[in-house]
Amino acid sequence: MQLLLGATLIDGTGACPVTDAAVLNNGGPISAGRPRQTVSRPAHADVIDVSGLTLLPGLIDGHDHLASHGYAFTQRWGLHEPLSTVHMRTATVLRQTLATGYTTIRDAAGLDVGFKLAVEEGLISGPRLMLAVSIISPTGGIGDRVSPSGHDCCIVLDPTLPAGVANGIHEVQQVVRSMVRAGADVIKCATTGGASSRPGRRVGFLLRCRDGRQDGRAGGDAGAGRRILGRGAAVGERDWHRGWRPARPVRGSCSPCGCG
Repeated sequence: MQLLLGATLIDGTGACPVTDAAVLNNGGPISAGRPRQTVSRPAHADVIDVSGLTLLPGLIDGHDHLASHGYAFTQRWGLHEPLSTVHMRTATVLRQTLATGYTTIRDAAGLDVGFKLAVEEGLISGPRLMLAVSIISPTGGIGDRVSPSGHDCCIVLDPTLPAGVANGIHEVQQVVRSMVRAGADVIKCATTGGASSRPGRRVGFLLRCRDGRQDGRAGGDAGAGRRILGRGAAVGERDWHRGWRPARPVRGSCSPCGCG
C-alpha cells in the first residue's frame, strides 16, 4: 500500500485540481484521492512525497501504430533487419509508451495479438492494448502491399497479421472473420487510398454508405460486435458502431504509416 502526499491531483472527472492531495494506492483502484488533511494514514502504508508534481489518470491514445518504426519500403516490408530485432524494438516502444503516461492504446494496425498477450502475462511492460491487427482496404488502397513497380511484397505473409484487401461486402465479411480470428478487438477500415497507396491511382470505396449501415458492426455477424475504426481520405474519418457516423474531414496523415 502506498500513500502519495503533496501532489496536485487531477482526477479526470472535470472537477477542479486538488492541491496538496493525498492519494492512497492499494495495488488496485485508487481508494482515496482528497486533500491531505482529510485522509488518515494507514498504519502499514509506504509514504511517498510527491510535492511539486501532478497526478492524473492514465492517458488513452485512440490511434497509434506501435509496431511501425519507419516509412521506407524496406521497413514497411520488413527487409531492413531481422524480425526478432523488430519485435524487440516494438517491446521497447511499448515500455516507453507506458512510461510516458499512456495506460491504454488502440493500435490501428501492425501490432499482433502476441504483444497484447505478453503485456497481460507480465512478460513485457506496456499499456493495455486494443488491436485492429491489419487494415482492411480495397485493391490499390492503403492495405494493398504492392510496390510502385507493381510487384507484390516479397515477404511471406505473417499469419498473425492477415491480409486486409477486400472488395465489396462479401469479401469484407470474410476478411473481418480473419481479423477476429487473429485477435482483433476493433476493425480498421480504410475506405479509399491513403498516403502510402500507389501514386496516381484513384481507388473506389470499400463500402457504400448503405453497406456501411449493414456492416456497421464490422461485417454483420462476422465481426462479433467489434467496433469499426474507419478512415477515408475523401470522406473523412469515422468510428462506426451500429451505423454510419460522419465526422470531420481528415486534414493530414499520421506518421509513419500515413493512414490518418
